[in-house]
Amino acid sequence: MWRRTRYNEYRVLNLSFGSIDNESVSIVAVTKRIVEYHIGRLQDKNRDARLKSIAELTLLCDPDSMEALQLVFQNDVDEEVRKAAREAGRKIFLNNQTGKASDGGKK
Repeated sequence: MWRRTRYNEYRVLNLSFGSIDNESVSIVAVTKRIVEYHIGRLQDKNRDARLKSIAELTLLCDPDSMEALQLVFQNDVDEEVRKAAREAGRKIFLNNQTGKASDGGKK
């Protein structure tokens, strides 16, 4: 079970195999699972669910979501969803370019 805190952090709570301390869970692994969840929701029939997932993917800024957002931009029937996917992809791209430039391209 996931719970979103006020600072856009996700914490693992009471999983089936017992409670887990926040320190014992890799933040990267948790973030990847959240990204996968929202990528899956991009296929939802409900446009509001797709828009919410696009907003979450924008906040997470994970480059792994770029391909899925590109597919939504190219194929979604709703113009607002396509625009949101385009803007999210642009923000994620620019954010990751900025990070690469600040560390000399080494990531």
